[in-house]
Amino acid sequence: MGRKTYYKEELGENIYHKKYDKNLTLQEIADDFELAVSTVYNYLNNYKNQINKQDEYIKDLFNESVYEINDLELNYELLQNEKISIYPISDWHIGSSNCNYDYIDYMINTIEEDNNEIIIIGLGDYLECASKHVGNSSFTQQLSLDNQIETFIDYVKPFKNNIVGLAGGNHEERLNKEFNLNILRIIGRSLNVRTGGSILKRIIINDKPYQIFGTHGKGSSSRDELALSKIKREYNHIEANLVLIGHLHRLKYIDELRNGIIGNYRKYSCVCGTMLSYKGSYGENMGLPRLNEGFMKIEIDNNLITKPALYNIDECAPELLKK
Repeated sequence: MGRKTYYKEELGENIYHKKYDKNLTLQEIADDFELAVSTVYNYLNNYKNQINKQDEYIKDLFNESVYEINDLELNYELLQNEKISIYPISDWHIGSSNCNYDYIDYMINTIEEDNNEIIIIGLGDYLECASKHVGNSSFTQQLSLDNQIETFIDYVKPFKNNIVGLAGGNHEERLNKEFNLNILRIIGRSLNVRTGGSILKRIIINDKPYQIFGTHGKGSSSRDELALSKIKREYNHIEANLVLIGHLHRLKYIDELRNGIIGNYRKYSCVCGTMLSYKGSYGENMGLPRLNEGFMKIEIDNNLITKPALYNIDECAPELLKK
């Protein structure tokens, strides 16, 4: 249903097309105008209720592990050339023998030098959290769990006021399952940021809403096209301008035009990279396709135009590739 057709049904043909007769009294014109204003108000209020229902639907779908950060007000007034930069933090695996700390430093420097408004969203697997129940990583990880936590906090603490939330990954969840140890809660309390299963956040840019959804993700895909098809299929029901996914260690995105509860919009679904080196990794040993380190920056302008940029290590800093 087109916008014009929808307005016709909501406001009524008589109001939408009415041409006033010259003989109408001022009272009749005033009555019609009051009816039109009331109808438009009801339409806008109904739209707001639909948005609220969508939020509740998503929260129910994820068993209330999705949360909206209300304690950090994100309301921006951008001028023509001003932008917002969103940086997902995804799959750093601090403590792993394959973690590329030099490229984490490169990402941190990129954020520090960015003059845009900054938003940071965590997508999980920040730490290796090795377990004897999964492979031999407990024997090969380079940092103790305490040092993994401290290292991650040291990296992100300068930007803690820009972090809207940290979602959990399967590596952090290992310790929750085995020892009832909630690593995310420890990190969240230290940084004074919210943590949880997934993130649903609406920001306002020049009085226009922009919906963001972030989660760690699950499963695996051996090829890029399968990974993109997977996220499109599994998160098709999520109505958001920006969907951020971790776990797959790839750096890709797709966009599509959508028409749903939040109106006509372009949806960007992004797989947000990793800081694990391929050299000497499980993937290399198993002959899996090469996946290099990389991170993503998503810029949003005052018209809500979204432009993801991929920071692949082989293109941005090939000298930092592990030999």
